[in-house]
Order: sequence, then structure tokens, then C-alpha cells
Amino acid sequence: MNEYKSDCTWELAQFVEKIAKQEIDRYLQFEMFPSDEYLESSNQDSRPPKFNFFKESPLFKNDNVLRSYQLEGMNWLCYNWHNSRNSILV
Repeated sequence: MNEYKSDCTWELAQFVEKIAKQEIDRYLQFEMFPSDEYLESSNQDSRPPKFNFFKESPLFKNDNVLRSYQLEGMNWLCYNWHNSRNSILV
């Protein structure tokens, strides 16, 4: 599928705002930088002094539980959050 600039259309902002105000507001909300209050609430000082690993899965909706590798990944992510380490689980 080839798309060219000549095939694109540009709508006026006033028109888009009339038909998609809620979506625009949601986008703008996520585009904003987090408030100081939010950033302070995730401060290291507000975290428990000791990290406790989950030995077994929490119970989720419809009695679902995590598999062992999922529990291990969740513990790793939570441990890194607790120690203010950025991490990505792939």
C-alpha cells in the first residue's frame, strides 16, 4: 500500500475539536509532565524499607494466577522499582 502526501488531507483544528474533543483531551492529559505531587509520591523515601518477594501469585479475576515465570518476572520488575532502577521485561 503506497500512501503519498498528495493523498493526505488536513482538517481544520476547529472541525477536529468538534468531533473528537474527548480524544484530544485524553492526548493532552498524557502529554503533560507529571505533577510534583505525583513525582514525590513515587519517591524512594515513600517506599517500604525492605522489599518482600511474592512467594506465590496473587489471585486475579476469575481465580487466575500467574505462572512461575510470570511471577519471577513480576518480582524482578517490583524489585527494580523498589530500588529505583529503570527496567524493561521482554
